[in-house]
Amino acid sequence: MAVAMVDNQCVAMRRMLSEDHGIKAPQYDAQALVAVTFGAAG
Repeated sequence: MAVAMVDNQCVAMRRMLSEDHGIKAPQYDAQALVAVTFGAAG
């Protein structure tokens, strides 16, 4: 994941939330978080 791209950042977001914080986030929530990270209006 050397290059930040939306398709691999969603997977990384879900993994980080689960492994580091014990939060089981559905794919659509991870996609929304990544979209805001990349500058989409939240």
